[in-house]
Amino acid sequence: MLPFISYVRPAAPAPNIAPSYPGTMDVRDHLPNALHTCVYLWTKSNGRFWMFPTAILPGDVLVGYQWDRGFWRNFSLSLADIDAFH
Repeated sequence: MLPFISYVRPAAPAPNIAPSYPGTMDVRDHLPNALHTCVYLWTKSNGRFWMFPTAILPGDVLVGYQWDRGFWRNFSLSLADIDAFH
């Protein structure tokens, strides 16, 4: 059985200011506590962006919404590709 996935987009835009980089972390331990909140992600390929994660699917796939040019769009990313979040 797949986990419940919320498809409700965030009601507010992402913040205008990016937080300071917190350093590499084990996202598998901390990211489940950040579901349904606006988080800033740093990827191992030097990407960084605001995301509103809604679920972690089997295979360690994070799904939710990414802030992109003024709107939230559907997005997914492997947990293995995430360096840190705030």
